[in-house]
Amino acid sequence: MGFKIGIIADSHGVAKKIEQSISFLTSEGCQTIFHLGDICDSFYLAETADCLNLMKCNRIQAIKGNNDHVITCYHSTHEKLKLSRAQLAFLKHLPLVREYQNAVFTHSLPFERELGLSCMIRPLDELQIDLFFRRFPGKLLFRGHGHDPEIISRALSSLDPQPLPTSEAIDLSLHNTALITCGALTDNYCAIWQPEDRKLFSLIF
Repeated sequence: MGFKIGIIADSHGVAKKIEQSISFLTSEGCQTIFHLGDICDSFYLAETADCLNLMKCNRIQAIKGNNDHVITCYHSTHEKLKLSRAQLAFLKHLPLVREYQNAVFTHSLPFERELGLSCMIRPLDELQIDLFFRRFPGKLLFRGHGHDPEIISRALSSLDPQPLPTSEAIDLSLHNTALITCGALTDNYCAIWQPEDRKLFSLIF
């Protein structure tokens, strides 16, 4: 088996979900894990520090989501939110976009230069989909924000989002350029990407 990358997103402040997904993906042989944002939740603060500790202790390659950004804005005025300097710095300095091989990782859209912070919340529409195909030919976009696992690809019969079947291998060699929503960790969704084999598995743990 080739190199495996675990992908999670939208844990929304529930540390147990992060812990369970890390254990599951590690047991499946994933050598690295990406979290595509909304690690925390601005309306559920009780486990914020625990979530961030799991990110750091397990060396998760994290992306900033809109909820994560909101927490960095009001941390000093919210009595229930007590983060250390290191935890706050970790959250503040998370990137909006990461790239690895032929993949782009983001919370919603990868157009950081044009959209700034709003790229975390802007939805996929026809204009954004067309822009991705033109700007990133031959690339895969892995995103969170949308909570259902879906794929958009010109290799399919429609550019409308198509559900990703769970536990079945998706042959990415058939999709030269594709936008993939990985599903929410709050619903026990995760994904495993095998770049060398060009395979993707959408999973429920």
